[in-house]
Formats: sequence, C-alpha cells, structure tokens
Amino acid sequence: MKEKFLLYIDILGFSQLINHEERTRELYQIIDILNVHKHNVFQTIVFSDTILVYNRKAPIDDDAAKYIVTYATEFAEDLHYRLIGKDLYFRAMLTFGAFDHYHLKNTECFFGQALVRAYKAEKHAPITGLLIDKKCHPLLRFFESEQFDENWHFVYLERTFKNLVDIACGSLPIHREIYCQGESVPYLLWALKYTSNIYYQMRNHPYPLVRTKFLTTWDFYHRRYGFILDALVATNFSPEPLCPEYDWGPEVTRFNEELIAANN
Repeated sequence: MKEKFLLYIDILGFSQLINHEERTRELYQIIDILNVHKHNVFQTIVFSDTILVYNRKAPIDDDAAKYIVTYATEFAEDLHYRLIGKDLYFRAMLTFGAFDHYHLKNTECFFGQALVRAYKAEKHAPITGLLIDKKCHPLLRFFESEQFDENWHFVYLERTFKNLVDIACGSLPIHREIYCQGESVPYLLWALKYTSNIYYQMRNHPYPLVRTKFLTTWDFYHRRYGFILDALVATNFSPEPLCPEYDWGPEVTRFNEELIAANN
C-alpha cells in the first residue's frame, strides 16, 4: 500500500445539522465548489460529515512534498473561510501514511493506517480547525503553528491576525496612514466575524464538551494574538480600536452585504 498525505475533515455538529435539510444541502454545495476540486494532483472523497483529500501521486522530493502539504493546508483554509458566518465548523487532521482508494465493480473502497490515525486522533481532539501530524509539520509553509500535543500541531488557518500584528508592530492603535498602506488585511472583517463566533460559542453553546472545543481554539489564538483580541473583546469585536482614525463605515457596510449575499 502506498503512503499518502491525507487531509481528514470532520464537519462538527452534523447530527444536529441534518435536522435542517436546507442547511445540510447548503453545506454540500459549499463542499462541491471547494478549490481542491480544481487541482488534479488531489483526489477527494466525501461521505456523510467527512471529507478526505489525498495526493494521487507520491512526491518525488522534499519540494514536492512541501507543495502537497501547502495545498492541503490551503484547502482547509478555503473551507474555513467559506463557513464563516454560517455557524458551521470543522476539525481537520493532516497526516501521512498508508492509504488506498480504488473502485470495484459496485463498491468504492478506501482504507489504511493514515485514515485510522486521523480518525482516532480527531475524535479525541477538543478543538476546531486544523491539526497537522508531527511527521508532516516540518513541511508546513506560510502558516503559523503551535504544538498541540506530542503528536500534533495546531495550524492557524486564520492568517489575517499575523498580517495585522506585522502592521501594528506589537501595539495598538494603528495609525491610519500605516493601515491604509497595508494591502495584506483584506479579510479583516471576516477574521473578526470568525473570532467573535468562536468567543460566543465557547461561552454560550449549550453543551459543555462543545464549549471546550471552542475554548481551546480561542486559547490558541489568544496566546498568539492576545493584545488584538483583548481590544476586540472590549468593544464587542468592532474594528474601531484597531485604527480609530480609519472610516470603517463603508467597509463594514460592504462586509455585511457580502455576508448576507453569502447566506442567500
């Protein structure tokens, strides 16, 4: 059996979601238009609340392996952004190991140790977002990460805050001239929406075990971007404290319109 890089994605709360047919169909429509389907290096399997993505061919060298890990991570990031504002979340595991996928006359078959490893780890990880196997972690590029446990690292799929920290130079507020020069925070309001949702869920979700998942996610983002998140919490996630001199009105209006359009 050949070894593959395997991205295992589990949609959280699916058992409650299927009680709402329209929202379930909307989720599958989102999955159907993910960027991964445009990339012929990868194969995708979708069943129930699970998405599997793996590389069709083995990488020929380290650069090719980094390429695969980078795109697999960006596929998780793509799903992350498409679910913002929809009250839908996922937990994903990126690992490497034996995996086989083939078709018989009437049956689609897929199995392997990589799938078992991802499945078992995902079920016991009290967090949302993406975790990457320590075997794959040295190949990770462009994304910040932090050790989650002895076998997995948490990947910061929300990269907006790193760009904002670079512009802020470690303190707030940001001067208007500096913020307006920054072309690397175009999705800032989406990032604020995401973190406000995480903050709300960790405090208000009716099930304690689910609250724990969001609390752990918030804790990772807060330990890295604490001064930004503290300022946002203090003003109910308004962008105003980031740059008080900036006219946020038009941008907020445009964001709200995009959010409404994305949910219709």
